[in-house]
Amino acid sequence: FNPDVIVSKNNENWEVELNDSTLPKVTVNQEYINEIERLNCSDTDKKYINENLNSAKWLIKAIQQRNMTTLKISAEIVNQQKLFFEKGKKYLKPMILKDVAKKINMHESTVSRVTSEKLMMTPIGLFEMKIFFSASINSVNTGESHSAESVRESLRKIISDEPCDSPLSDEMLVTRLKGEGINLAR
Repeated sequence: FNPDVIVSKNNENWEVELNDSTLPKVTVNQEYINEIERLNCSDTDKKYINENLNSAKWLIKAIQQRNMTTLKISAEIVNQQKLFFEKGKKYLKPMILKDVAKKINMHESTVSRVTSEKLMMTPIGLFEMKIFFSASINSVNTGESHSAESVRESLRKIISDEPCDSPLSDEMLVTRLKGEGINLAR
């Protein structure tokens, strides 16, 4: 799988870049344009050529806009999820589309569309961008919350460490999660 976005840490700064190999390549050859302009053709032909040239330029501009939007959204995800990028899934904060959309002044549907089926390569692995948007689960500490994904990660760890011959009951799992500050009902 090729990531669409690459996240790396340079000294203390997080950097976000698009993976050029996954981007569509559309160009308009200026030499062809110059050659076409020198042709002696009818007004209808000139109109047809100009319409198609304008369509190509519009497509190039739309791709550039999409790339800028992807970068903007990715940078905001990194900004809001720094602990995740530094320490792993357990530190994924609850975040919804609206949180990112509001910060970057875009509509939620744009954030949803841009992050759909896109992959992000990070120092801790390759992730679908949708993983960063997660429901909130209450904490034992008032006013705090955990992302559903970080709770799943805690639960995976507890279950992988349990003895095979005597698995933990649901009540024990809930008790262990409470010990980690996660308030979860059975």
